[in-house]
Amino acid sequence: MSEAPLSKTSKEEITESISIEKDNKNYLLIMKIKEEVITFKISEPEDLGSLTYLRKMTLKEIKEKGKNNIFFGLNSCNDFLDYLKALSEMKKISINKKEDKLSFNFEVEYLLKKHSIEIDLFPEKMNLDSIVRELCKEVNLLKEKIKISENNYKEETQIK
Repeated sequence: MSEAPLSKTSKEEITESISIEKDNKNYLLIMKIKEEVITFKISEPEDLGSLTYLRKMTLKEIKEKGKNNIFFGLNSCNDFLDYLKALSEMKKISINKKEDKLSFNFEVEYLLKKHSIEIDLFPEKMNLDSIVRELCKEVNLLKEKIKISENNYKEETQIK
């Protein structure tokens, strides 16, 4: 899902996604970078009715998130994206879900000390039209599966 690296003068959008598992639930973290803004979007793709959580951050906000200048070496949002992908591969990103927000957390080691970083995402407004469309697709898929099962059953009973 990776696209071309982002240069500082590029206007193109980069999108990456990573999976995070917590308590037998799979979450999908989608990160979109446009210029010096990164958008984080987390959803539970297996749970059709679940909320989607969203947060936009600038490179400056990301650098301020880490105390003691631990993100001082970041030159772009793409650097931060690469860092998160590496943490994900090592299974070092976790999810905390609260009533009004969802957070993803990770630790950064800086000068031999571990610093816990938490980035809060907030519920995205629900788009009822897209939910209805998805539900209709699911119903149609189930109808099709039922037809196939009924036809297979009829064929089996006719053979006997």
